[in-house]
Amino acid sequence: MFSHQSLKQFTSQFSFENLVAVTDLGKLYRGKMHIGSDVKIIYDNKNVYHCTDDDTLERFENELKILQASRIRGNPNIAKVIGYCRREKTLGIVYDLNPHDTLENLITRGDFNWMQRVKIALTLARLLNYLHDRKYLIRNFAPYHIVVDQDFTPIMYEFGLLVGGVLLNTISASDFRLATLMDPSFDVFACGILLVNLISRRVVVDTRNRDDAINMWVLREFKSGRSVVHQNLVGDQGFDPLYGTIITQLAIQCIEDKPRNGQI
Repeated sequence: MFSHQSLKQFTSQFSFENLVAVTDLGKLYRGKMHIGSDVKIIYDNKNVYHCTDDDTLERFENELKILQASRIRGNPNIAKVIGYCRREKTLGIVYDLNPHDTLENLITRGDFNWMQRVKIALTLARLLNYLHDRKYLIRNFAPYHIVVDQDFTPIMYEFGLLVGGVLLNTISASDFRLATLMDPSFDVFACGILLVNLISRRVVVDTRNRDDAINMWVLREFKSGRSVVHQNLVGDQGFDPLYGTIITQLAIQCIEDKPRNGQI
């Protein structure tokens, strides 16, 4: 168990330069421990948004319980926990990670090429199937809960909403409105949205108008015969039009028909 002071030391006083992302539960920091040259990620939960103290503690405990469960521990696409802090009104988890960036940050970047995106899409689809086979529902399968390492391998963290007999009521996302919260189709729908994110380089759309939600946008474009693959990716050296079509159709199937994960 780490102290609050240790987390501050690892992250250079929670410096802005070490801030990687702000997620549902708090802030994700890059940190360094005094153990060789390994780089760690420090997840500091002391600033939590839209959660009560009880919600925060429950999600924190769920995160530790899930990531230490023998059924999924050791999966290379799930973050490894090396310690945590539950002292001095601070909830924090220390992950053994060496990330390049979050998937959310990478999606819109021009140097994130087609083949890297396909690799991540396939890996995440396999991870979702792996978790569903073990009766876990993720319920927050989104780019801001995924980091990408130096080899462009996706690693998922923050499983506070993951269900294996646990139900929380703290999620609200307009893109998921068509799916059922406690059904595997919820995750499959989210997987379709993530595929669209990857191939369209599109993450956030103005959801004040329902027609602007990304799921409605992709259905509208597809039915009009327009490609949803970003123009710059079409010009990428590794781009294959056939795979572009296959991934688009798979995303549409996930969003429109909401199949079970085993059908993907």
